[in-house]
Amino acid sequence: DIAVIPILLMIKLLSNQDLSMGEMFLSTGISALIVLLLLILPGRFLARIVLRSSAKMKTDEIFVGTVLLIVLGSAYLSKHFGFSLSLGAFLAGMIVSNSPFKYQVASVLVYFRDLLLGVFFITIGMQVDVIFLAKYFLVVLILVALMLLMKTLIMFAFLSFFRGVKNAMRIALSLSQIGEFSFAIFLLASQYKILNLELNGGILNWIFGDQFLASITPDEIYQFLTLMVIFSMIATPFILDRLDMCVKFAFKIFNALFKFAKIDSNVESNQALQTKDGYDVVVCGYGTLGKKVLEFFSGCDVSTLVVDSNYERVEEGIKKGCHIVYGNITDKMIFREIEVEKSKVVILCVESPLAIEKACRHIMDISHFIKIIAQTNEEAVETDLKEIGLYGVVNGDREVATMLANLALDAIKESEVLEADK
Repeated sequence: DIAVIPILLMIKLLSNQDLSMGEMFLSTGISALIVLLLLILPGRFLARIVLRSSAKMKTDEIFVGTVLLIVLGSAYLSKHFGFSLSLGAFLAGMIVSNSPFKYQVASVLVYFRDLLLGVFFITIGMQVDVIFLAKYFLVVLILVALMLLMKTLIMFAFLSFFRGVKNAMRIALSLSQIGEFSFAIFLLASQYKILNLELNGGILNWIFGDQFLASITPDEIYQFLTLMVIFSMIATPFILDRLDMCVKFAFKIFNALFKFAKIDSNVESNQALQTKDGYDVVVCGYGTLGKKVLEFFSGCDVSTLVVDSNYERVEEGIKKGCHIVYGNITDKMIFREIEVEKSKVVILCVESPLAIEKACRHIMDISHFIKIIAQTNEEAVETDLKEIGLYGVVNGDREVATMLANLALDAIKESEVLEADK
């Protein structure tokens, strides 16, 4: 994904036929520098100010409008300097990526993403020539197989120095497909008319021959590239579902072809990454109760993440070094963005019964294995939450009343003891 930025710049560079190579590098470099300086440096600062202001208004519509303003503004600025709208939108994502608003922005944009992704793939499907596919079906399969093989070999050769052979092969096979950004790149390359197949030798020339390659037009090259991406995406879930089987099969082929050091694919590499997935506890709400809960966990070996929709409290938590993000727990997508299914416990430290009930249902829709603990002062709400199936519901008023009554009984007993001694 990161490679998209230099690739889009390269397309701009290659598309200008009027300038010399030096002039193209100079003009493109200056424009790219201006765009990056305007967007990455002040853009990140301004985006935080604008998002902070919209978050303080506590209106979802204003926050969504602000996010769209940043995205479209960044895309327009990129277009103004001669680059693609895609590059500007990509940079807008980088601007927001390191801010506390990251997860909330992702949660409000996910609906646009799903809708536009559907439109995007419809347009890609409409560009496929079915007759061309039927005519060159076998050729497309060979090209996809060659691409998957070459990409896997390159990544495996590089990663085997750092992650051990088995992990290197798992990663290489998992990332062997062509990324979705390629659709945008190939479309731009086709529009700028820089697709050609003027090859002198090479593996494609050896497989298909000079006459076949000479007969392929730029439009047909675009068809081949589009179909290769589609077929590689179709192959991806099958590879991931049978990843261990694919790894063993790949090692058998390697051992048979290259006869290099025997690789035992049944033994895990000692260099396997030992990463911890998710947080142990997600605390929803950074008010008085949420802070007390975090103080308790501070002396324990427990990783915590806090979610709060009040940006002043989020800023306070950041200053204190808490792992805290800005987000609205009544929106289901915020739990998807923080990957709540990887956590063990969620503690709801908010006062609104409606927010508590919505958050509980959202979490349970994502995973039934997460233990949810909530606090309320209303008995009716307590009953409803228990019926939902929460791990624990604490009635604040009852617990306080019980503690006060127990203290009163202890005081009475002490008084009776003192009177008896007299």
